[in-house]
Amino acid sequence: MRYWQRTVKVKIGRAGGGAGLFQNVDSKGHTMSFSVEKDSTKKSNKAIVKLYNLSTSSSSFLALPNNVIEIYAGFGNDCPRIFLGTVISCDDTYNGKDKITTIIGADGGKEMSSTPILINKKDTITSTELLKEVSGNLGLSFKMGNGVAEIPFSGYSFVGQGQDALTEICDSINAMWFINNNVINVVNYDGYSQNLGYEINAGSGLIGTPSHAVVDKFFNERKKQKEGKTARNSKNGYGYSFDTLLNPYINIRDLVHLSSKTITDYMYIESIKHEGATNGGAFLSHIMGIKTGGK
Repeated sequence: MRYWQRTVKVKIGRAGGGAGLFQNVDSKGHTMSFSVEKDSTKKSNKAIVKLYNLSTSSSSFLALPNNVIEIYAGFGNDCPRIFLGTVISCDDTYNGKDKITTIIGADGGKEMSSTPILINKKDTITSTELLKEVSGNLGLSFKMGNGVAEIPFSGYSFVGQGQDALTEICDSINAMWFINNNVINVVNYDGYSQNLGYEINAGSGLIGTPSHAVVDKFFNERKKQKEGKTARNSKNGYGYSFDTLLNPYINIRDLVHLSSKTITDYMYIESIKHEGATNGGAFLSHIMGIKTGGK
């Protein structure tokens, strides 16, 4: 049986320095649980990790300001990273004999809210070059999605928050941005990333029957853009909701093919919630996909 051994690893510590690594591969005891939620809005992705019965020194170290948190999850030795961000809170509570340390992490939130940038370009520069420079100034990586346009700027000046610069540049190319694992992704409004070729069916972990879903709530932020900037409207935010065995490889705006007894269609991933624990219970990915073309 392929999927039999859950693996969860949580690494928390100083950027480029010492870190605590917590892991469980044998599912003996309720030592760890996690929940990671991602979507393609401008809000930070969030992760919640609960570690059980840590020493006082360990939980105190985890609570240090500006700690970095990484979460890895999968099966057996196949355990890629599903979250990278900054610790925004760390608290201890008690439930009977158990001490529970709850850590909340945010993906890219600190960089966006606390890093002002200054850009002053007098020469011609492309939109892609500008987006890379803004990302670099924020200390984040950059990834361009499939088919995103590129236009020249005859000079460019900006002073302010990096997120405002990203929005301004993306508006000029009719695109949008979001952060995933501290990488700024730029995609067309109805577009997808460069990650292609995922097949989702019963053989690859699909659980139960997918459901049709109206997903307009993910577009509320984008509807505030100027007329003509948003490809969608309230009539065509339409897609599918389904669960799989935890799939750490699927990411926001990946293009996938869903194949079930009732639905066969292409979509891009709009939201994901990974959740699991090391002692049983759910070990799943809850996925919302948007039908390509908006039909």
